[in-house]
Amino acid sequence: MLDSQIDLPFLWRDGNSIRFLVDGEQFYPAILSAIEEANEYILMEMYLFESGEIAEQFIKAFCCASRRGVSIRLLVDAYGARGLLKNHRLQLSHAGIELVFYNPLMFRKLKRNLFRTHRKYLILDGKKAFVGGRALRIIFKVRTLGEKQL
Repeated sequence: MLDSQIDLPFLWRDGNSIRFLVDGEQFYPAILSAIEEANEYILMEMYLFESGEIAEQFIKAFCCASRRGVSIRLLVDAYGARGLLKNHRLQLSHAGIELVFYNPLMFRKLKRNLFRTHRKYLILDGKKAFVGGRALRIIFKVRTLGEKQL
């Protein structure tokens, strides 16, 4: 069906494409490659960002991009980033990367702590975006069931 035949609030624009990436085995390499290609800016919002093999790969890629002059802003859920070690946080900030935590736990407002967005997106140079998908945790590297890889 052509866009002109239906009333959509967001019309498809020529030159755009969509590619579905299944699990971390496809998702992580594609994002790391896009970070390597970024020239102007990288914007990321992430719910889970935990120190480990995956986080270290992304931190290294972000730091390399920053050294190339790419402006990087990372917005991370404070609860979802509890597992991001201090040395990794410092590594990002020392590289000139803006790391901001939002929605901190509030012990006086326990119900409010349940309102987490779980948003995951990465925007690169206004030309490429990744939405949904995996968090930055090793557990999401491959899809597994028990000890067997699916």
